[in-house]
Amino acid sequence: MTARSIETVPYKKYRYSVYPSVKDRRGATRLLDLTKRLSRIRLPKIESETEPIYEKEWDNLVIVDACRYDLFEQVTEEKVEKRVTVGGGTPKYIQNTFSTQDFHDVVYITANPWFTPEKFERLAGRRPEDVFHTVFHTYADKWDQENSTVLPEKVVEDVETAEKLFPDKRKIVHFIQPHHPFVNSRLDERDTFGLRDDNESVWNRAEKGELDREDVWQAYSKNLELVLPFIEKVAELCNGRTVLTSDHGNLVGENGLYGHPAESYAKSLREVPWKVIS
Repeated sequence: MTARSIETVPYKKYRYSVYPSVKDRRGATRLLDLTKRLSRIRLPKIESETEPIYEKEWDNLVIVDACRYDLFEQVTEEKVEKRVTVGGGTPKYIQNTFSTQDFHDVVYITANPWFTPEKFERLAGRRPEDVFHTVFHTYADKWDQENSTVLPEKVVEDVETAEKLFPDKRKIVHFIQPHHPFVNSRLDERDTFGLRDDNESVWNRAEKGELDREDVWQAYSKNLELVLPFIEKVAELCNGRTVLTSDHGNLVGENGLYGHPAESYAKSLREVPWKVIS
């Protein structure tokens, strides 16, 4: 799918070619919402039951953020198990995983900014300290300003500390990659984890047709390649059964859509890898 696809996808054509000139007219915004909803409805869906992480067997769980199953399979060139995750985005992952279950034996090391105490409590209805034994807020302490993300080696530093302090506890290690920003990629030079006021994330620019789908997929793949060696380091540092999975997947051009709407049951959002590392 190239930038020219904006002419062939009804939602994209309306949003970027028609809507700007008619947005003040009655019904224009409603039609915009309808065309996008129809694009989402037509995505291939997951019909099977979800598999929350608390129903699976692990001592150390490595989360690679926003990693769809087919991306992992293509980059690693290996066949691994699939898991149907509980939400299409991190907010739903938090809400549907940590609202009721007991994780008092778990130390959570996270590069994802959705784990601020305020956001977490709003989503889960509980404070992080009431859910986990300890939380390492790596995103707060080791944010890389140049790349607008947390580099994987910084996460491993906190894993090493956590293992020394709490060797008898289970661990959840939440890397932000392959979620954008894409490190060392020209595609994300204007993005800051989707936090810009102008909302110009790589996904918005791709939907507009400013970026080629294949270029986006390549950058997404490289971001997964970046984090893979550090997953092996986590397995070496931590005792017990270490398993890799993801909190959700990502749309990359399906029906002209990009990103990860949390409510969607699209296969590319809900099918994630499940791989035993050690």
